[in-house]
Amino acid sequence: MAGAPVIYFARDSGALLPLLAQTGADVISLDWRVPLDEARARRGASVAIRVLQGTPVDTVRRVVEHVHTRTTADK
Repeated sequence: MAGAPVIYFARDSGALLPLLAQTGADVISLDWRVPLDEARARRGASVAIRVLQGTPVDTVRRVVEHVHTRTTADK
């Protein structure tokens, strides 16, 4: 579908994060082996990182609300 974000997922690829960020994907999806804070520090280019499947919906909702609050406050 034209305009759909590209999500790149590779298992056991935490060591490749700087290279994965150069693929042109909009989102890099990680498996459970890579802590999010470590991934964010090593990802290189500015790409989004996707949280694990099975993450409680309420947790995701709170993260989205936090991001919206921060981005609104920064404008």
